Formats: sequence, C-alpha cells, structure tokens
Amino acid sequence: MKKKVIAFIPARGGSKGVKLKNLHSLGKKPLIEWTINSAKKEKIFDKIFVSSENDKILNLAKKHKVEIHKRPKIYSGDKTTIYETVRNFCQFLKKSKYNYDIVFILEPTSPFRKKGILKKCFNILSKKNLDTIATFVKSKTHPYRIWNINKNKPTPYLKFKNYISWIPRQSLSSTYELDGSVYAFKNGKKFLNSKSLIFGKSYGLILNKKDNFDLTGTELDIKNDFEIAQIAINKTKKKERKLYGL
Repeated sequence: MKKKVIAFIPARGGSKGVKLKNLHSLGKKPLIEWTINSAKKEKIFDKIFVSSENDKILNLAKKHKVEIHKRPKIYSGDKTTIYETVRNFCQFLKKSKYNYDIVFILEPTSPFRKKGILKKCFNILSKKNLDTIATFVKSKTHPYRIWNINKNKPTPYLKFKNYISWIPRQSLSSTYELDGSVYAFKNGKKFLNSKSLIFGKSYGLILNKKDNFDLTGTELDIKNDFEIAQIAINKTKKKERKLYGL
C-alpha cells in the first residue's frame, strides 16, 4: 500500500534574532517560500502543513495552497523544543482523524535543499525499514577542542584531561552535526515515547555543507547569513544567464 506522507514546516512568528524571520526576503521571496516550493517539487507528500502562531505566516501558507496548523502560543516560545512542537502537531492530526505513515520536518531556516534530497530520504527510510532519518554535515569544530570560560577561567567543555584539547586535528575522528534540511520519522508509539526526533532504527545521511545554508544563530549571524545567501543566489542566476546566453 502507498504510504501517506506529510510535510511539516514549523515557522513561528517570534524571533529574537530577526523579527518575523520566516517572512524575511531572500532572493525576492519570503524565506519560508523556499521550503514550501521544495516540498511541492518533490511530489512525495500527500499534505504539506505550515505550523505557526502568526497570522501573517499562516496567510502566506494559504496563498500557496498548503494546509495550516494554528499553533498554540505555548508551543511557540523561545524555550519550546522542536520535539514538543512536532508532538503537538501530531496530536492535532489525531484529533482531526487524519491518518498518516511518515512525517517530514522541514525547517524554513534551511532554504537551499538540493533537488531530490527529500525523495532520497523517503526511499532510504522505506527500503531500510527505518524509524527515523536525519541529515547531517561535518562539524567545523571537534567537541574535544571546545572550551568553557567562567570568570575568565578556561576549562575543557568535555570533562577529560586537559591534554586531549591539544591532540592534532588530523588525529581526531570526524564528527557531525544536524543541518536541519530533513528530519523524518514513522508514525507510532516509538515517537511518542522517545522525546526525540531521532529514535529506534535510525540513519544519518551526510550532506555536503555547500548543499545547504542554515539561517539560525544570533542576530548578527543571521543578518550576515542572509547577505551571504543572497550573494549565492545572485551568483547562481549569473551562471544560468551566461549558460543560456541571456
């Protein structure tokens, strides 16, 4: 039987970094529109939902003819975890008596998903009979080389002997971080009992950092990232014009 697959796009209105960040213009389109378009192009989703407490964001979703989830404000604060947000959405689906098999979580702060990545994740999840799949990129800094500084006193973040911080980079194993492009999981009790978006039989798909651009972080980071992302868009358009003689 064909699996019912849902795309869930969490897009709260509040942001301490950039006000209404998910509506911030990137390449003459609101940031969230990039993710909505990616979801539509892959043609694997039975329903695409945008979840927000903000009416402006929900109205934009309606304009693009996708479903909306009016998120309670209690699940829209700075301290709300993405797991809590997704769990609330799943409860909303249950109350609506909408049956589904797989949920894809697509964060708007990852606008540059490579074409075919969503379909690839769906195929891996199905063929390997996984509970979860998520995308990762190689970490810039190894955890052994991260420090805490309290009252100007530096101590290794990980509670090991100091000498570990001085191990040559080439001797350290590769480490990875979530990049936010894709989280997907099968519907069931395992998700409800896990308190995590990665649980059970899981799979980490490693992406090239160039294939994505994560627009999260501090206010300064985000503003700089938007500028860099805009430069990347302009360079791509320039290459396309040159290729087609425009």
